[in-house]
Amino acid sequence: MGFGYLFLGYLVTFVLYLTIQALGFGGFGLLIGYGLMLCGARCLYRYQRAFAYAKWALIPLLVTAVYESARNLAELFLWNTSLFDGVWRTVYSWAVFLLLLFFNLAMLYGIRSLARDVGLPRIVSAAIRNSIFVVLYGVLYLVGNFPVFTTEQVRAYLGLPMVLTQMVFVFCNLFLILTCAKDICPEGEEDQAPKRYRWEWLNRVGDTYERTRKRTEERTKEDLEAVLRKQKEKRKSRSQAKKKK
Repeated sequence: MGFGYLFLGYLVTFVLYLTIQALGFGGFGLLIGYGLMLCGARCLYRYQRAFAYAKWALIPLLVTAVYESARNLAELFLWNTSLFDGVWRTVYSWAVFLLLLFFNLAMLYGIRSLARDVGLPRIVSAAIRNSIFVVLYGVLYLVGNFPVFTTEQVRAYLGLPMVLTQMVFVFCNLFLILTCAKDICPEGEEDQAPKRYRWEWLNRVGDTYERTRKRTEERTKEDLEAVLRKQKEKRKSRSQAKKKK
């Protein structure tokens, strides 16, 4: 449906990018990440029109990736230009922040709409929860980086919460996309075996997540049954005590 491309692109953009950037090719990594997510969003748009917002948000992001790739080349070949410094760099940073914030919210809106269509309230709730984390990160970023809102002392305290919030929403979104890939399929394929991907490591990640989810559901069910059993025993004990009186 497109969730596989979306997962891979999201992984490259928000997790593997740091490693690629350390090698000096961050812009090219972003081109790959945004391109994969665009393929995924285009595929998902055929099933739910709400993915249009995420699809169109990725177009300007690809432009920013081209700019970042050019900056990497300038550093590699020692090109002396002001296009990648000063005010241009500031404009680039804010544009990327706003576009990524919008993309994440648009992607989650599309997932929420699609999950509502196919009757998966658990995924709907997860998408809403992740949206709250994204908004919280956006607020922390604005407060921590906009001079009007804060001082250097306050900014120092916001660094760690901002990083932690970003990590939470990124990994929550990755697991959500993986859940969608496992639980949402085109009409007529509901009874088929879970989809396997060409990348074996992705299959292993999905299998591990599915096992963890099933164990959690089983433990929750067992705990609930134990609580209901204890309540039933207490009611029975009170009933017997009343009869004796």
